[in-house]
Amino acid sequence: LYIGTCEAKAPHTGRVFTTKEVSSRVVAASGALPDMFQPIDIDGTAYMEGGYVYNPPLMEPIGDGVRTILLIRLNSDNFGKPHRKSDQAFYDLAEVFNRPLKRDQKAIAALNKSLKKPAITVFDIGGVGRSGFTPPQKRKVSHSLIRELFACGMKAGETALTEVPDTL
Repeated sequence: LYIGTCEAKAPHTGRVFTTKEVSSRVVAASGALPDMFQPIDIDGTAYMEGGYVYNPPLMEPIGDGVRTILLIRLNSDNFGKPHRKSDQAFYDLAEVFNRPLKRDQKAIAALNKSLKKPAITVFDIGGVGRSGFTPPQKRKVSHSLIRELFACGMKAGETALTEVPDTL
């Protein structure tokens, strides 16, 4: 298990917590969006959502020898353009959160292309059952939104179980 966070203070150095380090505080820090929640203190350092640096942390498991990754993306990268000018900031923030993943996906593709047999296999099931919510809609947290996102996640999980190879 790898959970990405980011130091709340500039230069926002990223940190990936691994299984032995994971705690409820680490999980809370990984979801502490900077414009919505206070950073979470872990051993004297304030951490926030890791999307600025790690979204999700792919290179750390690869560095540890992991060769198969099941990627469940929560943030779409094909949500179109904002309908209102006032929503542009939400779209810009979503793009910022998607950059690390796109960077790592390109690096993995380049590595695999240079080899006779791909070294890293990424099963990206993030698009399965995607909610279709725009960035501004996902920022208006409510019980109904959580229920809808849960239902979309369940659908994605059920679909993925039929699509992901048994060798995984």
